[in-house]
Amino acid sequence: MQRKLPCLIIAVCAAVITHAQNPAKDSSINYTKEYVDSLLANDTLMKEFNAFVDSITAPKSYFDISAGFSNRIFSVRNTAFNSQQVSSNKFTLTPTLSYINKTGLGLSFSSFLIFDGSNTGFYQHAITPSFDNVKNDNVAFGFSFTHYIVNNSKTYNTTPFNNEVYGYIIGKKGWLQPGLAAGWAGGKYSEIYKIDTFKLVTIGGITKRINFTIRDTVHTTIKDFSVTASLQHEFDWTNIFDSDDEFTFTPTLMLSAGAQDYAIKQSASVSLKRFPLRLRRLARGANGNTGFQFQSAGLSLSGNYTTGKFYIAPQYYLDYYLPNDLAAGEKRLNGFFNVTLGVTF
Repeated sequence: MQRKLPCLIIAVCAAVITHAQNPAKDSSINYTKEYVDSLLANDTLMKEFNAFVDSITAPKSYFDISAGFSNRIFSVRNTAFNSQQVSSNKFTLTPTLSYINKTGLGLSFSSFLIFDGSNTGFYQHAITPSFDNVKNDNVAFGFSFTHYIVNNSKTYNTTPFNNEVYGYIIGKKGWLQPGLAAGWAGGKYSEIYKIDTFKLVTIGGITKRINFTIRDTVHTTIKDFSVTASLQHEFDWTNIFDSDDEFTFTPTLMLSAGAQDYAIKQSASVSLKRFPLRLRRLARGANGNTGFQFQSAGLSLSGNYTTGKFYIAPQYYLDYYLPNDLAAGEKRLNGFFNVTLGVTF
């Protein structure tokens, strides 16, 4: 942030105005060599000043290194997909390296480390090329594509999606700023269940215990589409602790709708009633389409404190599930948080 820029602009403009308004000694203008040279000097000064302003306000390319701590495990950007988690009691650490070009193009790589007892470890990675345009005075918009690389040994915790497309547009005029976001994601995954059991077998009057393991595998294919309408306002405070810091706070109301296509194939040596655990919104059936319907209403509270090149960005999202198809043990109201620490250079 360039906090000294407004003062510099005022000082230069005041100097130029003062010179321009300096009263002449008489009503006639004497076009002497000295007078013409002074005009050229002032013109050169303004050109240099304008070039300086352009150089420090023009978009610049930069790297961003950050680490986020949260209880979301599905999507990098789409809140509607994150609200489909089975539970919100698992915590993840997500280090991310990003490069943002001055044109708005960006590329990031994220790794997801989950804290889950004996299953603690990196469970997935994500590569995200993106484009964000914030230079428009009326709207900000952007889109991204994310490819997920999944650690199959931790399938319970990973996202069910392999690829995800996401786009958004947010108005910048007015006290309340409307927004619209849409996302599509698709993927295939398997969940394997093992049950150790035994059977007593009597042969020739001798009863023996025979131990064996039942393997039950559930293969799931899923396609998910979501649309989220939002309404937000950004509060901004500057010069809080020093002349180079800023804090923004953005509450956002959100309403999400969407549809899912899914197919479930089960293979087991005996009949076991198993269904996918990773998604809380799938009906308990083999194939289906939920149809396009309202899915959730939510409130997002986002903050961002920046000082120099460092920033901290906390976020809390409260999601209320709308359809009347909750399974036993599922909650209609769920909260998801994320706290990100980062540095840009």
